[in-house]
Amino acid sequence: MLSDKPVSHLPIPGVVIHAIDAVRAGDVFVRPGYDGEYGVVSMQYAPQAPTHSLFTS
Repeated sequence: MLSDKPVSHLPIPGVVIHAIDAVRAGDVFVRPGYDGEYGVVSMQYAPQAPTHSLFTS
């Protein structure tokens, strides 16, 4: 189910965004293990992350 909740509560544990150098604010990411659940990359989290995983568990 699509969520209309704001993304200001990021980081969300377990979220992995591939090709981090291509991530831009507003891009959609998928939360692994949550069927159909998604979020939007927050401006403060793109593109500053130094690894392939924006958030850790």
